[in-house]
Amino acid sequence: MGELFSSNRIGCMPMDRVPVTDKELELSCIAPSDLLFARQSLVLEGAGKCSFVKEVSEPTVFESHLIRARIDRAKAEPEYLYYFFKSPQGRERIASIVEQVAAAGIRGRDLARLSIPCPELDFQRRVVTLLSCIDNKIDANAKLNGYLLELLKASAKNLYAEYERNEELELPVGWRWIEVNEICEMVCRGITPKYNTNSDETVLGQTCVRNNLVLLENGRLHSPKKVTEKWLQKYDLLINSTGVGSLGRTAQVWFEPTKLVVDSHVTIVRCNDKKHALYLGFWAFEHEKYIESLHTGSTGQTELPRDHVKAIRLVLPSDEALERFNKMSAPSVELIVANQEESKRLADLRDALLPKLMSGRIDVSKIGLTQLNSHLAEGVQVINQSAIESDLSPNLANQPFAGKLFVCCSKSFFGLVELFSVSLFTRPESFFFSCLYRIQDNLVSIYREQKRLISIDELGDRRFRLTFEHESRFHRKGLHLIEL
Repeated sequence: MGELFSSNRIGCMPMDRVPVTDKELELSCIAPSDLLFARQSLVLEGAGKCSFVKEVSEPTVFESHLIRARIDRAKAEPEYLYYFFKSPQGRERIASIVEQVAAAGIRGRDLARLSIPCPELDFQRRVVTLLSCIDNKIDANAKLNGYLLELLKASAKNLYAEYERNEELELPVGWRWIEVNEICEMVCRGITPKYNTNSDETVLGQTCVRNNLVLLENGRLHSPKKVTEKWLQKYDLLINSTGVGSLGRTAQVWFEPTKLVVDSHVTIVRCNDKKHALYLGFWAFEHEKYIESLHTGSTGQTELPRDHVKAIRLVLPSDEALERFNKMSAPSVELIVANQEESKRLADLRDALLPKLMSGRIDVSKIGLTQLNSHLAEGVQVINQSAIESDLSPNLANQPFAGKLFVCCSKSFFGLVELFSVSLFTRPESFFFSCLYRIQDNLVSIYREQKRLISIDELGDRRFRLTFEHESRFHRKGLHLIEL
């Protein structure tokens, strides 16, 4: 059920594995375009929450806390109904069948009898086309962030993994084993918040620390008692510290926060020298299970003592090795933050359009989708390396990103091409460009061209230039990989 609340559009993602019988598989198997509704929730807003199944890569079943709806596509578009149930009108309809006892919930038979508007299929498809364009870009940003995180975690792991496997190995000159408290000026829990919707200060809880990212959208406003040193700073490491399932999850603040704090269920780890911060963060991301094992207390009452965090031992590379790592990782985490910010703007745009589309205040019948696609493609151009160097900030233009990262910028925010497991990143104020890359060994990467997957081993250690061009639809690009 966690997948339903963590993702509105469910695709290929890590899920729990369970043994099932042939009968259970037949009755409970989900398929693309299924709608899943939350049967129960501890909070009223969660009851009846709807998610859309985008894709299924292997046999997958739903559990008893969910209701599956499989739509007759001759009568309605499943994705249109998903957007309807996300709209205020749809949530109002769901609220009419919610029952509140110990927990809020809905019944399958009540959902089946629920009356909903069903406009013409052409109207539904036009609405879906408009809204799914935005959601596809949000999904692409999330996918890119995942790729970048894996790259940076692998880069950090190359520094310490060998010595953690065999602590008897002699460390290079300038490297040493340390405890966290030796490089940190603060290891403490957050504050006890007093929630207030009229405040301008945000408090983050454990739901804001997920997938090694800080999710500001899950924060809440609260009234501060006083100015505190616990206001978050850039590169603070956050560790969830309470409860089974949440304890041990980590994220790092990669932006300049303003009036932002965490609650008492989250531990703040602040380095006394910023040069150690990114390395410590990516070390923590790869050691969440170990951090979780440091808890005290019984099941349901587990806590992570700060003294246990302070006593964590790890390999600290030399200043020269850290400088090389930071030079590669700092621009990459800036891109991750930019992606998150863009996704937030797109989500706000989608949510503003949603009720107007569902109510008919925006007439989609007058929007030519082919014309829309052509308009979005305007102004996109491929430029050469010298143009990159003159137009891009020096820290990005001269950054090889460990031979792994391809960045794509455009006046439009739609489109997705994959290169070495990194999707094209777009920003509305910039443009598309091509770049040179040196393919690195020992990176799990793929390149998709004409539906053929090429492994990194096939490409080897060579230099390539990537160029691409638009085709008739804005979400498809002609892609050319040219060996130099």
